[in-house]
Amino acid sequence: MLFYRMVPKMLCVLMLLSLSIPVQSSETKVLVIESYHKEFYWDAGYRAGISQTLGNRAAITFFEMDTKRIPKAEFIISANAAIAKIDELHPDIIMLGDDNALTLVGGAVLNRKIPFVFLGINGNPRDYFNRKVVANMTGILERPLLKRSLMFVRGINPDWKEVLVLFDDSNTSRIYRDSDFFFSGSNKKKILGLNVEIFLSNSYESLQAKVQQAQTDKQVIFLGGLNALRDKHNQYINTDTAISWIYQQSAIPMFSFWRGTVGKDKSIGGYVIDGFSMGVQAAKQVIDIIDEKKSGKLNIKWLSKGHLVLSTAALKRWNIEIPKYLSSTAEYID
Repeated sequence: MLFYRMVPKMLCVLMLLSLSIPVQSSETKVLVIESYHKEFYWDAGYRAGISQTLGNRAAITFFEMDTKRIPKAEFIISANAAIAKIDELHPDIIMLGDDNALTLVGGAVLNRKIPFVFLGINGNPRDYFNRKVVANMTGILERPLLKRSLMFVRGINPDWKEVLVLFDDSNTSRIYRDSDFFFSGSNKKKILGLNVEIFLSNSYESLQAKVQQAQTDKQVIFLGGLNALRDKHNQYINTDTAISWIYQQSAIPMFSFWRGTVGKDKSIGGYVIDGFSMGVQAAKQVIDIIDEKKSGKLNIKWLSKGHLVLSTAALKRWNIEIPKYLSSTAEYID
């Protein structure tokens, strides 16, 4: 009887002990360092892709560097906070999202000899490490579908000859302008018989003036990344705010390269890439590392081909009808 009376007390002691002893887990720890912020459409997309693909295989932690919204002078503070997070968490694998994370934090990851997967990188990955071959790095490259998009608009209206491509003046935007696959360092280039101008500015007022000028000397606008804009009072301008203004003000049609900029009060769309697909592909490379394939032996890949996404609201806004031979594979939204 004494034994049975002791059982409840013993169970209570065991329960208390179980609460105080840390649980040992073999689950892989993955730290995702984002260049930007979770509300940004690109980050929101790849976060969802990573979580859906990797969620059952690893414990995922996200860290936002927020470099689209904070002043450039504060980038180093954000980078140091990201590095401190690495040292606090001791992750098994790190994912570096977009150019600023790789530029500002990649060296620290390399020094700590932690396998890492980049995603959304626009330049040659070796250029971020002084042309060194990095043994524990792999990832997914991002390329806007410029030529395919231009072929698409040329098919809609062969008379369209003058094209304006709008970007902010961020590190990523300059990589696009300077890369051979895009503008080769020039602001103007003839591509597929079209006269294409790329305009880079972080000034919201300069962007507005350029759009107004385009009403007289351009026939098509393409949206690049407009994610680092500030007004004359140095206030951050939300991407959707800037795009909505162009949507309301521009009499000439607006297309885009990223899915997050397609829709009502946004652009018509076109051949776009999206963050979700990027997250899925990068997460699959993390799984390969978890499955004991060394990251340095995994091939760096391109994001899979984009697809045609069109906004019915924006098509109606600019009174444009897409020929059936061009739109047979399109996904229509709104």
